Amino acid sequence: MLKFQKLTTRVFVGGSKHGGNPLTIFWGSADATITPSIETSLAQSCGWESVLIRSSSSSAAKLKFFVPSGKELSFCLHAAMGAAYALARQQPPKANTTAKEVFLDICTSDDKNGSNNSYKAVVEDDSMTWLKLHHVPYHEESIELVNVDALLNQLNLDIVDVHSSTLPLNVGIFGRPKTMVRLNELQDLQETCSGTPENVRHFESNCITTNDSTGLYLYAETSDDQDNVFYECRQFPKASGYPEDPATGIAAAALALHLSKRSEQKYYEFRQGTAMGRPSLITIRNINTESPISLECGGQVELDKEEEIIIFTD
Repeated sequence: MLKFQKLTTRVFVGGSKHGGNPLTIFWGSADATITPSIETSLAQSCGWESVLIRSSSSSAAKLKFFVPSGKELSFCLHAAMGAAYALARQQPPKANTTAKEVFLDICTSDDKNGSNNSYKAVVEDDSMTWLKLHHVPYHEESIELVNVDALLNQLNLDIVDVHSSTLPLNVGIFGRPKTMVRLNELQDLQETCSGTPENVRHFESNCITTNDSTGLYLYAETSDDQDNVFYECRQFPKASGYPEDPATGIAAAALALHLSKRSEQKYYEFRQGTAMGRPSLITIRNINTESPISLECGGQVELDKEEEIIIFTD
């Protein structure tokens, strides 16, 4: 018999009770025997990404990430942030500070050493969570024009709708390339696909032909009533089990690096999920584009439900 704490959360909440990217957190004992089939079963019980936390009092918490199909991910930024928030909730308050530091080890099933990467997160008393990313593996690659035309056609866009400063290109970190398409007008972004596609694999063929990216990330520059500039974004994943993503931390981080390399700006705000009715806000700060590349990704985390579940084993 295995016991797990199950937390249903939303990460990158952007000012609405429905905002943010849903995340399910399963928290198990560090010494429990959790087989791959149990991991898959837990992941498949969710309609979105999940994270499995294995923690002990003597070391950093170990994390594994999954999509709803049960497939394991090497890294998931919003899931790591949600896990940091959950772990910080269990820490006693410290003198002279309201922020809590959390240390995370990112593990994968084929990892022979027990940990691939370690990260530090800071969780503030208002649940604003910052994950510090260091030695970020970043790359850019161009897309052949014939594939750009096919992509824009499926998006119901024309080449004149694309910002003249950049044609679609693949930008990625942590081995997760995203096809970036900057549009001239916010209206074009909002009207793309006339809403969220019903088919969860609607753009899979386009992702494969655009150098096998893991999703399409469309964005347009805009501003608020105080003339603060930010970027509105939409992501259509290749095959994650859902047709559109309300917040994509790893894509926003890659886009921030792409933009910073050309402007030297060190702070960006990305809003996403608006077309889905799930407004989200992703903040990237302290960007360093020189080797070793680093940045901090921040977002608000909200807890919707907490419960204990029991899985009976043979």
